[in-house]
Amino acid sequence: MGDVVQEAFPEIAEQVFDQAERATGVGLRSVSQDRAGDLQAAVYTVSVITHLGLLESGWQPDVLAGHQLGSYAALAAAGCLSFTDGLLLVREHAFVLGNSDATGQRPEPLVARLENTEFREPYLPVVGSGSSQLLRTGAQARQDLLTQVDGSDRWRDTMSQLVGRGRDVVIEVGPGRRLSAQFAQAHPQVVTRSTADIRRIRRLTREPARI
Repeated sequence: MGDVVQEAFPEIAEQVFDQAERATGVGLRSVSQDRAGDLQAAVYTVSVITHLGLLESGWQPDVLAGHQLGSYAALAAAGCLSFTDGLLLVREHAFVLGNSDATGQRPEPLVARLENTEFREPYLPVVGSGSSQLLRTGAQARQDLLTQVDGSDRWRDTMSQLVGRGRDVVIEVGPGRRLSAQFAQAHPQVVTRSTADIRRIRRLTREPARI
């Protein structure tokens, strides 16, 4: 997963991975599949690197959204969360999701971290996956993530909200193609792309005004 962005956006990847690895003490460029928190931290980091790389290539998103833990990457990309705060929250939230004994309640350490983390007004619009509503303030963003701690997720409604706001091109940023496939199935009129491999990234960065 890290290899793709290191090849596509080497300078950005080096800087962001260095920052992430200093914050976590973990080698996120290559992580074990059985360490959920570290794996999701790597996914988050790759997603942010890809977002920055696409911006540098000329892409200018007009709205962002994230599914479950992807919500943290969307908020970080919108300037609502600092990169490091989002990274640490993702690791803790991933632990909660992976702990079957904790999924039915709001785990106190994660809730406390969310309540004590600074959330700023996003400079790009974000549709929250917990509420499927546009998040206009830092307080709304925090509440959306708190809603998701309990496992609440309104991703289908979020997709409909994006389409309802006139979105005709959707790019899944980060590893994988699951969400873009879901979007294509639910809303076939929307053009979908992903950044799952170097070929797809190069296609996007070569001609950012066209797809």
